Amino acid sequence: MTTVLIVDDEPDIVSTLRMVLQIEGYEVLDAPNGRAALTKIAEVRPDIILSDLMMPFMTGLELLAAVKENPESRTIPVVLMSAGRPNVAELVHPCDGFLAKPIGLDELLTTLAALLGRGAAIPP
Repeated sequence: MTTVLIVDDEPDIVSTLRMVLQIEGYEVLDAPNGRAALTKIAEVRPDIILSDLMMPFMTGLELLAAVKENPESRTIPVVLMSAGRPNVAELVHPCDGFLAKPIGLDELLTTLAALLGRGAAIPP
């Protein structure tokens, strides 16, 4: 089963994404910030990470850098989510995808399928 790690400090967003992704057959983990996400990544190694950009303790950009600089996690795709696009000058490492909030569910599922190397019609 494909594991998605949702990193967001807004419980309503996590709950909505969890419900949609579980219906689609994904295993879903969550973390309220980048620091907590790094612990989960070390324990579980998800197949893909969906991370909010603005969070306490460690932002999505800081999480992206930590994931991409670690040899054990650098191949995990990281999709950033935010109401506004990140400043490209702030990106030390390019993210693998970007979803604008509010997130369209079709766009979410299409993005996951593309980054995980699956056609949209193939279940996880």
